[in-house]
Amino acid sequence: MKYKKYFLVIFTFIYCFSIKAQNKNFEILFLENKFDEIIQLADSNITYKNKLSQDYFWKANALKNIGKNSQAISNLETAIKLFPTDIVLQEFLVNMYFEKGMYFYAKPIIDTLLLNDSTNFNLLSKKILLCEFNHKYNDAISIIKKQSLRDTTNEFFMLHLADNYYKINNIDSAIFYYNKAYKHNPNNIKTAYKIAKIYLKIDTKKALPICDSILKKDNLNIPFIKIKAYALKKLDRNKKALKSFENLTSLGDSSFSTLKHIGILRYKTRDSHNAKIIMEKALAIDSSDVDLTYFYGCALASDTIQYKLVNGEGETLTVMICKLSLDTINKNKEEACFYIKKSIDLLAPPITLSIIYDQLAGIYRDLKQYKKAINYYQLTYKNNPKKLNLLFYIANIYEVNLNDKKTALKKYQQFLNKIDKQESISVYKEITINRIRQLKENLFFAGELK
Repeated sequence: MKYKKYFLVIFTFIYCFSIKAQNKNFEILFLENKFDEIIQLADSNITYKNKLSQDYFWKANALKNIGKNSQAISNLETAIKLFPTDIVLQEFLVNMYFEKGMYFYAKPIIDTLLLNDSTNFNLLSKKILLCEFNHKYNDAISIIKKQSLRDTTNEFFMLHLADNYYKINNIDSAIFYYNKAYKHNPNNIKTAYKIAKIYLKIDTKKALPICDSILKKDNLNIPFIKIKAYALKKLDRNKKALKSFENLTSLGDSSFSTLKHIGILRYKTRDSHNAKIIMEKALAIDSSDVDLTYFYGCALASDTIQYKLVNGEGETLTVMICKLSLDTINKNKEEACFYIKKSIDLLAPPITLSIIYDQLAGIYRDLKQYKKAINYYQLTYKNNPKKLNLLFYIANIYEVNLNDKKTALKKYQQFLNKIDKQESISVYKEITINRIRQLKENLFFAGELK
């Protein structure tokens, strides 16, 4: 019996030593990026020797590093069936599920593992990300606040607490935690960007120092130049805003928004001629923008100059500013009126107005405020002349609700005159003919119609 125990100890020692040696082989191959050899060695061990969790672990690692993520996942799923209590394999599988976006499969494993280790940061961070993905922002906040009591300086917790507060529109709390995270790490550009964007909306002045602090370190940072430009524009610091927007174009930004704002700001800084030229470039991209259309009209109306190339001394050419002729100026003003009127249509397209007015007309009719109902039916018709049935409604209100038979007769006749062959309103045509005949008879016998 004594010899058996001695033999068992020696066997256990040799077995453990063998496992450690094998693991060392895997580590060396991994450091040398010999992933194919790792897979071959792991497969050999799994096929011809005792199946060990480390074989599956290293094989999955190798498969992951050569981009075979699906095979790595399949390998880990097999391993967990053989070694259901191996936490390392389970956490590895959770990470792989997350990389492949297989959140549904990751969640139950995360929840189970957190029951045994509620402070595991890798698992906690993924649980928080799952809550955010499923729009369970309050759940994410609860998890983070509980962990923050234990770890007050964790930047991930601070940032995601801010993100989730922002999602539920608790802006004050979002700003508090963004600022806390930013003070903890002033070099985190993502955090600075989020704070600056919020301040741009709610407290514009505070966005500027954040932008300036980043631009001191990186003066070519387009996102922060852009926020600064919009902040200066909102604060009516037009010359500085123009400089920032033009800085964007020098860095290759020729977007519609940038061109639009350069054009408008040039107009506001009394450079109508160049404003017009820049805005024409923006209009070529999008001619449906209300502000751009309006300010282009304003620039046209106030532009009174042109630039001409004239011969200078020798063979040089000189740019000369010339005043436009009165006829050209007046022609530009006529065109300016067109664009300014167009901006009104863009602000509220006629078809949109007709829908709004029609709704109001119906409500006022229900309220028995018939004159207001007529007014809004007329406005509806004005903005959508195809709706001829509105003329019938107006005539009907005059006859039935206001007892104004003369006006009703006149409106019915107007309606009948405009009907061509629209099948959709043919039913109204018959009724209208009958109403006209009846009204004429009633008015004639009442002595009100000759």
